[in-house]
Amino acid sequence: HTLNSRQYRGVAEPYLMELCRQPEVRLNVYKFVANATKDEKLGLARILSVTGEGEAIAQIEWISKDADPEVASEGLKALRSLRSRLNQ
Repeated sequence: HTLNSRQYRGVAEPYLMELCRQPEVRLNVYKFVANATKDEKLGLARILSVTGEGEAIAQIEWISKDADPEVASEGLKALRSLRSRLNQ
């Protein structure tokens, strides 16, 4: 929930990014995507685009279809980034 805090987001996002490099942690994070707040979805899209593998595509696609245009845009950007990284 620290991704919601502007004060701690700069610490929480890199920390969660490192944790999500571990597949078991990343799989547990997926459980929270559906109920995430706007700020959490924005952060998770960025994090998963860097740390995710093929299984992250479905999660980021879900974020990219969000009703909030800012979240959807970040999701699309993350999806392109993840697919590009996986195709290298």
